Amino acid sequence: MIAWTCACWPIVYEKLMVGGSYLIRHTNQSDGSGAVPLESPPTRHEEADTLWRKILSGAAT
Repeated sequence: MIAWTCACWPIVYEKLMVGGSYLIRHTNQSDGSGAVPLESPPTRHEEADTLWRKILSGAAT
């Protein structure tokens, strides 16, 4: 794991490197059921960084 948001929030984001590719994982923990995370497709480092910055700034759609 490269970066993550606080696990104390209902929605957690993680920036991961897997096999030389990068992806963003989104986990919604708000219902307490151990939700299955959603993941972006594996991508290049630059694209993952751009998405990460958009998520943290609230500009991701």
